[in-house]
Amino acid sequence: WKEQQAEKLGVQPAWREPPVDILTFCSDFMGRSKLTDFHRDFFQSYAGSDPARWDELFKLFALCWGQGAGKNFSTHVITVYTLYRLMLLTNPHKFFGLDDPANWIDIINISFVGETQARDVFFEGLKGAIRITKDPTTGQNWFSQRGVDLREHGVGDLQEKVIELPRRVRVRCLPFTSSGFEGADIILAIVDEPSRAVQSPPANIMAHKLLGKIIGNTTTRFGMQGKVVMFSYPEAQDGDLIMETFAKAGTQFTASGRRERTGDNVEPTWYGSYGATYEVNPRRKREDFDAERKTVPEGVATRIDCNPPHSRTGFYRAYPEKVR
Repeated sequence: WKEQQAEKLGVQPAWREPPVDILTFCSDFMGRSKLTDFHRDFFQSYAGSDPARWDELFKLFALCWGQGAGKNFSTHVITVYTLYRLMLLTNPHKFFGLDDPANWIDIINISFVGETQARDVFFEGLKGAIRITKDPTTGQNWFSQRGVDLREHGVGDLQEKVIELPRRVRVRCLPFTSSGFEGADIILAIVDEPSRAVQSPPANIMAHKLLGKIIGNTTTRFGMQGKVVMFSYPEAQDGDLIMETFAKAGTQFTASGRRERTGDNVEPTWYGSYGATYEVNPRRKREDFDAERKTVPEGVATRIDCNPPHSRTGFYRAYPEKVR
């Protein structure tokens, strides 16, 4: 809003060119138009209705989706869209009120499976998503037209664990620890597979603390404009970080649609989406998993249906503070 008022007063405009909305970007720039209501609702909740404003409605997003539902695809879309908008800003640091223009504006990816998982799955996929993003008016790569070196094998701007773009914008792949992002200015954090931590009580405690630190970082630097997106299929009903976050979300999206919630234990700035693989992925049907369901029913219930057992470690191991 402040930047828009400044434009009216004849100050340098906030945008080099007006950004398109996220659904237009997904279809016309990335060539991905086959979406379900799960994708559309998440994308629009993340980006908001006005592409010229950095939306401040939601802080934390929890995608509790089944295996193969398209979690990486969806987070690639919002990450590339965020990079696109940051590059369109005339002065990103000034736009967000950051004090030091020499600091990087960071997007980070942390995997609870491990740094190798983050690099080999999410990060490699993200680089691929950047390379397929086309300017619909020219048919050329949108990023390369604006000075990004897309050469492979560590030569260009898309490195093994870091992507560095013009105007001090960076994407990093980090280990499962807070030391990797201390002092960073994080505008978007992608938290990959947090449910895996529930299998180890010490790791689960660390995961809860780490999430709090990530939320704190994005808020102190960017307020509600800084976002945190978690994605995973759930491992357990109890003590599972993604399940806990979904349960507290003030806005929830399921196969039944969207609902707004209020109450003492509800976080109005949290968004949760909960769906089985075949509900989120338009190319999958429930019967695709019938044969596997007969041989490993609990595995399919957990990974595909998002209906896990109550505990992976036992009540007292998962909740050691309740032992008296």
